[in-house]
Amino acid sequence: MEMNRMKNPRPDAREMPPLTPWRRLRRDILTWPQRVTASQRVLPNLILLGAQRAGTTSLYAHMGMHPGICLSRTKEVHYFDNYQDQGLDWYRSNFPTKSWVERRSRNLGYDIAIGEGSPYYLFHPTVPERVHEVLPDTRLVVLLRDPIERALSHFRHERRNGSETVSDFETAWELETERLSGAEERLSSGDTVYDEAHNRFSYTARGDYAPQLERWLAKFDHSQLHIIRSEDLFERPREVMSDFFDFLELPQVDLGDFPVLNATTVQASDPAEKELRKRLAAHFAPKVAQLEKLLGRSMGWTESWTLSDD
Repeated sequence: MEMNRMKNPRPDAREMPPLTPWRRLRRDILTWPQRVTASQRVLPNLILLGAQRAGTTSLYAHMGMHPGICLSRTKEVHYFDNYQDQGLDWYRSNFPTKSWVERRSRNLGYDIAIGEGSPYYLFHPTVPERVHEVLPDTRLVVLLRDPIERALSHFRHERRNGSETVSDFETAWELETERLSGAEERLSSGDTVYDEAHNRFSYTARGDYAPQLERWLAKFDHSQLHIIRSEDLFERPREVMSDFFDFLELPQVDLGDFPVLNATTVQASDPAEKELRKRLAAHFAPKVAQLEKLLGRSMGWTESWTLSDD
């Protein structure tokens, strides 16, 4: 089934820093038809917040297969973290026209959802307030992955794309506090629009989910937030997507196969890797407990860590 997405000249493959002058000019030329009609375009009513390396690519693909969900021209718009200086008209240019949405809704017989997804939104300290100012009634969806698997996957991702020059995770973990020092304060104060280390090297910090969700729940009602365990999406996608469509008040549809995209999981195969995972489990255990208390549910991760040690 084809994804419902606006045509895009070049989807961003990963979270991007602010554009260089040349890339900005190129983008402006390619998106000129959308920008000149910005006043006729809608804003989204659905945002996929992250987490990064938690299955957002797979979920985004599944979302776009529903006839009642129209997605932005790019998967990762990054308006509320990196590109807010481009203005609201630029943001609107990523979405369909009001007349198209009205026609689509009329043909389907129900109101459709308009969505975007930027995995940095969940972790960025000022994005919840920015989103609330523009989209106070939007619905939010978050994928949460076992923080050990997420951290290791994040490290491998940055190694592959060349951002991370440290060759082993343990050293990168030791450097993380120093690398991220002062980043949230700079981002929150507006002293900087983008912080490379905060984005790239936040391997364990991004797995501390409770404080991130608390920032969103300080601005949005619980009823606006839908949380999915990544493991559930990978293991039983039909059930997960059915619940998600209920959250959006969309009819159930048969989407066929649910491929897992852009996913990496590596099992511990040597004593050093197993010891690293034990250290990570000790680090994350109290943070997972805090998350479970916030959500009032078990995430099942600490139980799997205990079993893997046996």
